[in-house]
Amino acid sequence: MKWYVLVIYLVTGLSIVGLLVVSFNLDPYRATVLTKYLFFTSLFVSLWGLSTLVLNRFKLRMDWPDFYKSFKIGFVVSIAIFAVYMFISYIK
Repeated sequence: MKWYVLVIYLVTGLSIVGLLVVSFNLDPYRATVLTKYLFFTSLFVSLWGLSTLVLNRFKLRMDWPDFYKSFKIGFVVSIAIFAVYMFISYIK
């Protein structure tokens, strides 16, 4: 395993831990703007890391792009998921 895959595991794990800490320890109705920023940033980084690791791990074809392409595709997937989430929460 390459060193940058280990870094993605570390960053994703820390982001998920931060997301859980914010989710369970803070009241969303009394949260400040910085707390909401921390939550959404952790959510985005978690989505990015998980989608990158999933795309890198489960390659559908033998000629699937390398890790850098999976990193970019994971970024686009996480932006799409995050945009849909924000759009749905804005509508409600």
